[in-house]
Amino acid sequence: MKKFLFIFLLLQSISIFGQGEIDDQDKIFYRNERTFAFLLNSNGFGANFRYAKRIDAFRKTLYEVEFNYLKHPKEQRATIESTNRNIIYGKLNSAYIFKGGIGYQKELFRKRDLGGISIRSFYDIGPSIAFLKPVYYEYYDLTKGDYYYDKFQQHGNFVGKAPFTMGFGELSVSPGIYGKFGFSFEYSRVDEIFHALEVGASFDAYAKKLEIMDTPSEKLLFILPDNYFVLTLFVSYRFGRVINAQFKPDRKAIENIILE
Repeated sequence: MKKFLFIFLLLQSISIFGQGEIDDQDKIFYRNERTFAFLLNSNGFGANFRYAKRIDAFRKTLYEVEFNYLKHPKEQRATIESTNRNIIYGKLNSAYIFKGGIGYQKELFRKRDLGGISIRSFYDIGPSIAFLKPVYYEYYDLTKGDYYYDKFQQHGNFVGKAPFTMGFGELSVSPGIYGKFGFSFEYSRVDEIFHALEVGASFDAYAKKLEIMDTPSEKLLFILPDNYFVLTLFVSYRFGRVINAQFKPDRKAIENIILE
């Protein structure tokens, strides 16, 4: 809730700041867009690339690829006092999600002046694939007086987390599908440059369970990982450029030519 309140206040300040400024740029009516986005999710973070191909002045077809790092809500970072190293107790796997989809975007409101906001709705759907990498930990064997690496155990003398590269040879894969819906608030002050904030939700369904933690999900099947379904709320900042633009004709120039 705090994330979405912050976005609302930011959009309000952007609109107030630019209100009343005359926009004398050549307006782009037909435009393709190539943009990137950084996402802050309710269960992790990610990045996105989108190509928006115009259908007409108000509608576009969307082509997207996206990467997400999925966190479990019950992940709690702790520090081992003896080594001063961080660890997440009970974490079995790190989850990396790759998506690719096609969708549709419609402009609901077009900004009238500099600093205004264009509001668009969008959705897309496509395949999703989850990669689960086992998490290894470093332990100390009191009987042998030696260190060793192993996956999560219920009991053990934790030293800390093992190197990140451990476990890549044991990746497991879970294919799935996803659908995403949201709203985009574009506030660019230069017509050929793209800046926007987006909010929305994404729903994923997988063929295999995404087991991240050695912790029961307490029957919250539709909002927690460790199950077949994942519901994600997201806020993102999107930036990029307008490409293959076609500008609105200059009426004054046309009138002068006719009068001459």
